[in-house]
Amino acid sequence: MARKPGFREQLFLDLHEKWYGLLRIRLIVVAASIAVYALTIVCLAPRLGVAVNYIVILPVIVASFAFGLVGGIVSGTLALLMNNSLLILIGLPQFMPENHPVAEIAGIAVGTSMGFLGMHYRRLGREILRRRESEERLRTALADRMLLLRELNHRVKNNLNVIHSLIGLQSGEIADAHCRELLRDLSRRIGSMAFVHDRLNDTPHVGVLQYRRYLPPLVEHILGSYSIDVVDVDFHFDEGLPDIGLSRATSLGLLVNEVIVNALKHAFADIPEPRLLIRAALSNEGVEIIIADNGSGFDPDRVNRGLGFRLIDALVRQLDGRYRYRFEAGTAFLLDLPAETDAVLP
Repeated sequence: MARKPGFREQLFLDLHEKWYGLLRIRLIVVAASIAVYALTIVCLAPRLGVAVNYIVILPVIVASFAFGLVGGIVSGTLALLMNNSLLILIGLPQFMPENHPVAEIAGIAVGTSMGFLGMHYRRLGREILRRRESEERLRTALADRMLLLRELNHRVKNNLNVIHSLIGLQSGEIADAHCRELLRDLSRRIGSMAFVHDRLNDTPHVGVLQYRRYLPPLVEHILGSYSIDVVDVDFHFDEGLPDIGLSRATSLGLLVNEVIVNALKHAFADIPEPRLLIRAALSNEGVEIIIADNGSGFDPDRVNRGLGFRLIDALVRQLDGRYRYRFEAGTAFLLDLPAETDAVLP
């Protein structure tokens, strides 16, 4: 998101806007600088002597910053005439510069230089104001986009929950136990998808999730859909894990659902104290996610590869990842995900 200007920058912008926004203010300040110059000459000329001629640079600087290059050239050209006239008027012509041509050239050079600086200051302020207005428009557009995304996620979540409820109601009217279980599995998968959109509305940046804020409630949601509260779940997350984008979060949620459901159905049949380990760690390729249980394990070459295993294969391909199983005191599902470059929103 675009940053807000600091105190000094804001002060510069306010002064620039008021200075160049009202011609009357600039005319008053130029007139005041001429008055201060004249008063200083009258009061200090006898003490300063020839050095009093340098005071004329004050109105030249003010005119340059008030009217840019034109103001600098005009004030630099008229500075010597105004200075000499004032010294003659107060009766101190002996303090006038001895070499008038050199003094005139110096006045024009100083006025031109200060005029360029005044023009640069004005252009700089205009550019800052232009960028500030652009940032305000971007900030407004971003806020509207965030609101739209939140509303979209909310509507998608509600629609998925309606489908989830309809499937649940329909499954209760089916007598066949196998068909009823298939519908319940489908309902749980849709519930996991709805959960993703629900979590997206609770994040500071709509469209991205953090592993440590996403996986634990997702696992609790999956266990809750099976009405299981005896499984001990241990979570470990590395520091500095990247955020998860919407497309990856949906696929990852379905994948975690399939792996955990497989463990609940097949791994914990004769395990008195079932446990799950969920870990997300940084790796050379990106992120490694481990879902391990202390169940009885299985032989991947001999197991019937049903819809759940086919979904795991398809979801891993969607994530551009690789997975493998490890069998050590249970079953561990290891998923390697490449680094995601489009997850972070401004």
